[in-house]
Amino acid sequence: MAEKLAVTVGVDTNPLLSLSPRERQVLGLLGGGKTLAEIAEELDVSYRTTAQAAAQIKEKLRVPSTAALIKWAVDH
Repeated sequence: MAEKLAVTVGVDTNPLLSLSPRERQVLGLLGGGKTLAEIAEELDVSYRTTAQAAAQIKEKLRVPSTAALIKWAVDH
């Protein structure tokens, strides 16, 4: 238990590390000015899949809205 806690405490706090590769890809495309519909088409997935990814990203990065998510993506 102590080892597990030590590993957890020592984890890098970079929020991007909490995202999956696909979530990072969606975030990058949002930051590049693409809409969710454009991202869905580019990644050959449904709009719903892209919207769910964006919702998961917002939760993981603790941002309240898609607009805030886009700003986060541009700033980072």
